[in-house]
Amino acid sequence: MAKSDQHKEGHFALKIHRVPSHARVLWNAGFAPAPYLQKITFLCRAAHEDPVKQEHCIANAQGEGTPPFSSSHPDAQIDEVPMKDFLDAEYYAQVQVGSSKQTFNLILDTGSANVWVPAKGGNADPLKHTLYDNTLSSSYVSLLMPFNIMYGSGPVSGKMASDTMTVGSVTLKRVVFAEVFNISGLGALYNSVVMDGIVGLGFAAISEGGVKPVWQQMYDEGLIPEPKLSFWMSSKEEDNSEVVFGGTNSKHHDGPIRFTPLISESYWLVKMTQMLIDDEDMLTRPQRAIVDSGTSIILGPLPIVTKIMERMRAVCNHGLCAVPCSRKADLPDIHFRFPVLEGEVLLEDQRLQLTLTPDDYLMDSGQEAMGQRICFIEMRGDPIASDMWILGDTFMRAYYTVFDGTRGSERVGFAKAVHTTSNSTTDPTSSPDPAEALQKEEGKGTTDKEALQKEEGKGTTDKEALQKEEGKGTTDKKPERKAAEEKETPRRIRRETTEKGKPPGSAEEQAEALERTEKSVSEKLRNDREGEPGREYKSQFPWHQLQQPYREVARKGKEKSQDDANIPE
Repeated sequence: MAKSDQHKEGHFALKIHRVPSHARVLWNAGFAPAPYLQKITFLCRAAHEDPVKQEHCIANAQGEGTPPFSSSHPDAQIDEVPMKDFLDAEYYAQVQVGSSKQTFNLILDTGSANVWVPAKGGNADPLKHTLYDNTLSSSYVSLLMPFNIMYGSGPVSGKMASDTMTVGSVTLKRVVFAEVFNISGLGALYNSVVMDGIVGLGFAAISEGGVKPVWQQMYDEGLIPEPKLSFWMSSKEEDNSEVVFGGTNSKHHDGPIRFTPLISESYWLVKMTQMLIDDEDMLTRPQRAIVDSGTSIILGPLPIVTKIMERMRAVCNHGLCAVPCSRKADLPDIHFRFPVLEGEVLLEDQRLQLTLTPDDYLMDSGQEAMGQRICFIEMRGDPIASDMWILGDTFMRAYYTVFDGTRGSERVGFAKAVHTTSNSTTDPTSSPDPAEALQKEEGKGTTDKEALQKEEGKGTTDKEALQKEEGKGTTDKKPERKAAEEKETPRRIRRETTEKGKPPGSAEEQAEALERTEKSVSEKLRNDREGEPGREYKSQFPWHQLQQPYREVARKGKEKSQDDANIPE
């Protein structure tokens, strides 16, 4: 989840608050102040005098200064961490903080770089979220430095601290994180989601205070063999998703992992050369794309997304676009193209093409209009963006994604994700055969014929069995089957007289029916947007509403490195 920074007179600056002269590092009773804590005490006391000293305070709190271990370190191990999927909108892992192992549901977010948890004494609801209590941890150290981060909906603030943190099987002794006391900027949505806080997995360059991200700290301390993290996102809530620190898991992808280089060392930012639909390039020039596990959908420049929606004949309302689910077979594949890395060599004459099918980018809303199920398109336009895309969970579910932070060779890799269950979106008018429905209803895996044979212990057909039982030369359908067929008849007629979601009749009748459906869908979207958001509306829920990544990337790109902001043609 990309964040929006605090700015003053158009220039990026960390928002610094004065620290009282009597400020000191606090430790709980019984926790002996080690030499490194004494050093932190001196640096943090003077932090308000010089922002550089503030960074030194954080660096020493994380134990920096020790050269990274090699992968031959005996403690280095790949850390496979299970994640849970909540409504395909957020993927979170259970993370323990402090010596007392206080457990939090934290989003693993490649679009930010800070760790924060809600703290006791703040305005987070203790009945809906776990609140960090520093008095329960003997390893807690307060850095007495402010934490301020601005999301699109408002601020989140607290103070910086250091404590132990366990992610999967790896425990870090000194992680700098934020105790958040004010979460009002997240609005009412915060109390509707499972997540408590965030583990940022971007780069230190975009963190508040220059904090080293967790994955880099794991590698520098010799706890994982490589500075890598890999995501496999399941499409079903009941299945465990997974992030791997320090390597990859081959059972979750098909074929080799192919890489594209980063064009910035702030975000996981890559160059996208083309976006093809039916062989037409939707882009007029190369674009930038952040691969972001903390954003639920795909976000892009409004003019381009509008063009794509028009091509799909989607109905849009306040940026939320939908189509009848029955039109899935008519919708196109979307082909994203990126430069290709082979080892350290950039292959100028080749492109990495990653394809999203309608199954990948459609989400069943659970709602109907004019008797047709509505499907949302998991892509949204942003008027601020000019050449920036965010490839969120919609994209990452389709492709196993590897983030390689090797210094000097940063890159992102992709391979087709392997899912044991389908993510397909079906139209309720495509009902099973009545006999299949009856089998399901009766809880049997056999046909009526086999069931009757089994019941009567005879090798006769339904006709013969009924003739023998009733003494008639004709057959009659079982009452249950007849009722099922009668119930199915209207749906079957509609299915048989509708081809690829188009109503039957003349061209004029089809156009009128389509217009009625689109008006109904539009009205449904408008009513739902004005009312209380339903749990099924992933595109309203939650994180792309809480961020303004484009403004930040554009400004920071210009202020920090014009070379990073420019994209080679």
